[in-house]
Amino acid sequence: MKSRLQDAADAPAPLQWVGIAFALVGIVLVSREPGSARATGARRPVAAGVGLALVAALGFGLFIVGLGEAAQESAPWATATARLGAVSALVLVLVATRTVPRASSRLLPLIVAVGVFDAAANALIALAATRGSIGIVAVLSSLYPITTILLARAILHERLGTTRTVGGLIALGGAALIAAG
Repeated sequence: MKSRLQDAADAPAPLQWVGIAFALVGIVLVSREPGSARATGARRPVAAGVGLALVAALGFGLFIVGLGEAAQESAPWATATARLGAVSALVLVLVATRTVPRASSRLLPLIVAVGVFDAAANALIALAATRGSIGIVAVLSSLYPITTILLARAILHERLGTTRTVGGLIALGGAALIAAG
């Protein structure tokens, strides 16, 4: 079977390239640290953890491309292998650090729900990668920070500010252009 990375027919359409640019600009705006320059007098328009965020973005990108490639043979097996790899890595870290994870019994249903949603998201990404361009799937799945910001607003009553609101709208508009392309 031909690799999805080698398939030129999967290249995004011009409208989708515009959507990708919008989505990336929106994510940058959503990620900006609000009021940091005013509060400290320093020019720090980006959150302090931006370096870690870039490493995480690279990791997510590589994961999605790998999952997309593996899904071309079998989306369920690709998802199961990804889950097995993640659990194995966690066990290795716990053994290496001699850490015993503890959680209260009232948090266990929430922890299980997070795991189920994460596995379902991976399965949907694998399925989407078999139906369309993995590049577009990767950009659309990178919009998750917007969900985090919206949950922080809804649950923690965090103020979004103009920059984050505009960034979120631009990113969602980019997603719409990607889907329309």
